[in-house]
Amino acid sequence: MLPETPERIVMREKRLRQARRKELQKAGRLLRITLIAGVADVLLMRYCGQIAGLMLIAGLIGGIPAGLWVRRITADRSWRAGVLASVLALLALAAEAGVLILVKKLIPGPALWQLTAGIITAWCFAVFEKRS
Repeated sequence: MLPETPERIVMREKRLRQARRKELQKAGRLLRITLIAGVADVLLMRYCGQIAGLMLIAGLIGGIPAGLWVRRITADRSWRAGVLASVLALLALAAEAGVLILVKKLIPGPALWQLTAGIITAWCFAVFEKRS
């Protein structure tokens, strides 16, 4: 083990600062993806809620953030991570659809397409490992 010199301490602090900045950038990117997907999902549900194909696309868009958040908070890539992501997507998408159904802006039939697509997309994003 080498002795602690001022240069080594400064370099270690610089590496730690860069690692913190990189983590904050990743979190910011994930927040932006979540906000963009949420807005796109709500707009598709609100204005195209009677078309099953567009609701399927809304579900695909809505499931992506759930899978990405589960990838961030857990290192597990097994079926358990898929179940967690699917439940997270189900809760988020059902809350959006429920509010729109209550205010009579969405019919329940296509909303089921959206929920199904969101659950499957979240599971896929949470479980499958990226190849480098």
